[in-house]
Amino acid sequence: SELTDLLQEVICNKKDYHWVNGIDEETWMAFFSLIDLPKTKDVLIPNTFFQPLINSLLIIGNRISTLGLEPEILSRMPRVEEYHSDFLALSTELHVFLNAYQSGMYAEASDELKQLKVILSQCRDSVQRIRKSQKNRGTSIRQVYTLLRITQNIDRFQKILQFFELKNSDKEKQLRLTVSFFKQLVYAESTNKGVRAHIKENTDLLAYQVIEHTSSVGKKYITVTKKQYFESVWAAMKGGVIIVIAVIIKAFIGDIDGLALLPSALLYSLNYAAAFVVIYVTHSALATKQPSMTASYIANALSGKEKGEVDLEEAADTIIRLSRSQFASVLGNLIVFCAL
Repeated sequence: SELTDLLQEVICNKKDYHWVNGIDEETWMAFFSLIDLPKTKDVLIPNTFFQPLINSLLIIGNRISTLGLEPEILSRMPRVEEYHSDFLALSTELHVFLNAYQSGMYAEASDELKQLKVILSQCRDSVQRIRKSQKNRGTSIRQVYTLLRITQNIDRFQKILQFFELKNSDKEKQLRLTVSFFKQLVYAESTNKGVRAHIKENTDLLAYQVIEHTSSVGKKYITVTKKQYFESVWAAMKGGVIIVIAVIIKAFIGDIDGLALLPSALLYSLNYAAAFVVIYVTHSALATKQPSMTASYIANALSGKEKGEVDLEEAADTIIRLSRSQFASVLGNLIVFCAL
């Protein structure tokens, strides 16, 4: 597009986004307010960028619909076969909205915009449902990256769609949105030829998938209520009994005369493995192994939900509950060990 061509002329260095982001928002707003581009009546989008933004919406909207019809997505969405796919509805509703908007029927376009945002939210919910189903139904690298591309395009679509929500009275909001959009374009143009950011993004995604999965497992080892606390003590007591029996069996194995090293190692390993299988089957707990189960949950809780920010209150609550749960496990194990 013309805007991309302009950025390619201006952004010559891959580090240019540093100085662009270093300039405060108010200065950029003052700069863009000086560029008084002609606008159509009742439309806040400058004429120069009106058609490129519409084209961008069409391209990204059709891309979302196409990605939503990939085989690895279709297999998790049986409703598609009944022609009720949110991804298919997005493309249809987008054309209705743009036809009304370009025809100057802004009241009708406003209603269609609300419906378009609802469908877009449903597409995002569909992505979340598929991700949640990965725990039980499994996944693949291809599916993970398809979901990532859908999410990225939904974010871009939503960003551009915000320009069509603005009225002539929203000048300050438009300037802030323009500055944010400009900085994102500069960053994308500065880093689009590098592989480091691509590798980091994909590595972070895989790490997130691992943490998200294992954190759901570790969550059940953290107590919240009084009932859960005593259940944790009871589970640790059962785990203590199992470990004591395993230790006794290990002692008997060690007392066997003339046992070669290989059979001895095999018996020790089977005894060790059997103990943890029984612990798992009986929903017991072992204090020394609990930190490895809760580590991912802590990492997920401390990672922050948006913009990399950490929720300190939630982090503090998590650490307190974790300490209480760990003490319950230690207490349950010690009760059995001391009693025997």
